Amino acid sequence: MEINESHEVEKKKPQIQMGQIKQTWRMEAVGIEDLMTEYQDEKEVLLRSKQRRYLVIANVEKAFLQVHLKREDEDVT
Repeated sequence: MEINESHEVEKKKPQIQMGQIKQTWRMEAVGIEDLMTEYQDEKEVLLRSKQRRYLVIANVEKAFLQVHLKREDEDVT
């Protein structure tokens, strides 16, 4: 939502398209498909996600590969 100059609340249009949703479901890094049971489908999960304020989708593998350590810190456990 945004408040314009006349202090009216305007709803933003969704910024995600169905093609993007389908592409997201195909991504292996999301992992949602692995967690779904045989009784759930993609549409149900997306509809339930609207019940919350935020939905986080992340490519964990890409994020992990971007972590860099100094050579002297590599053996710290």
